[in-house]
Parts: sequence; structure tokens; C-alpha cells
Amino acid sequence: MKYQDTTKDELLGRNHNILKHPDMPNYIYKELWETISSGKIWKGELKNLKKNGDYYWVKAIIEPNFSKEGKIIGYSAIRYDITDRKLIEIISITDGLTNIYNRRYFDEIFPKIINSAKRKNELVSFLFMDIDHFKQYNDNYGHQKGDEVLIEVAKCLKDSLRSSDYAFRLGGEEFAVVYQVETKEKAFEFANMIKNNIENLKIKHEFNSARLILQHQWD
Repeated sequence: MKYQDTTKDELLGRNHNILKHPDMPNYIYKELWETISSGKIWKGELKNLKKNGDYYWVKAIIEPNFSKEGKIIGYSAIRYDITDRKLIEIISITDGLTNIYNRRYFDEIFPKIINSAKRKNELVSFLFMDIDHFKQYNDNYGHQKGDEVLIEVAKCLKDSLRSSDYAFRLGGEEFAVVYQVETKEKAFEFANMIKNNIENLKIKHEFNSARLILQHQWD
């Protein structure tokens, strides 16, 4: 247990969800409970919440405890702190400028998402976008302003997504979003919501022949 600065009395009787970090998707915990409730051992990595709002990573092994009659009477967990290793991993898959996932991670995770969706017969949406006439923006406003635009757009993407979705900077002014939906109609609705959120930033681009504010092309 590493719920920082928390006393024994504060923890006794509390639900384990006080450790759940909001970045962790619900499906991981669903899989965890389904596994141990069926009498099997669950192994995986969890991002946990500290009392001060910070976080830490653990590699966890959770197994059920059985009575003489073979009934589950509780659970035991062994956790190893892997925060330092995860931080190195996160740096390696994160774009240094925009703080969203980079092309390296896209190349790694996208095939896994597709294969998982095929096995589960789920729908995956891939959204590719780039900023209109971004070279003109850099030439006229300067590269510092151009970097600020990339950061702002990336933040908008990240804020628009759910915990199970992914946002990537593929290179230059090119971005991608991968998300799961129930229907094709909902996929288009979600894409348009992202598009509108970006346009609502109202970033001026007076040298854009398409519009006076920055917008994205959708491929």
C-alpha cells in the first residue's frame, strides 16, 4: 500500500477504489475482478493514486484465497513498485513537444488494437488530421507560435477524449486519434465533436486561403 501519508485508521473499511487513478480504464478492473472471482490469478500493471493527488505504478499479482470447502473467502495481493520503469517507458512513447503519444507508440499499439477488436468483433475508428497550410503559419508567425499551436491542438484532442481513447502526434502537424464506438454513426458524431472543439479554439491564421481561423483537414 502506498496511499501516501494515509494512516491505518483512514484505510480500514474503505473501498479499494480510493487507489484507482482516473487514467486507468474501467475495463482493466472489470477483467481483474472477473479473473479473480472465477478463482484464477490476475497479473498486470496498475496506476494508483496517492493521497496528495500524485500517482505511482505497481506490478500486481492478485489471487483468491479459498476455504476448505473450496469457496473464495478473500484475496491476497503482491505489489511491486515499478514507477521509475514506467516513467522511462512513458517518456519513450510520448511526443516531447505536445505531451501526447508519438509515432513510435502508434506503430506499436495500433496493430494490437486492431487485433483485439477483431477478436471481440468491436468497431475501431481511426481519425487522421493535419493543420491547413501549417508551413505558411510558421513562415508568417514564427516557429515558436507554430509550436504553441501544436501544443494547443494536442491538448484539445486529449481533453476531448475518454480514458480508453488514444491521441497521437504522427509527425510535423499530423495528428491521429483512435477510439472505439458502437456504430459508424457514433464514430462520425465523435469525429465532428473533435473537429468542432478544435475550431472553437479560434486560432487565427490570416494567411490560410481556406479560412481565417485554423482548421483541420479530414482524410
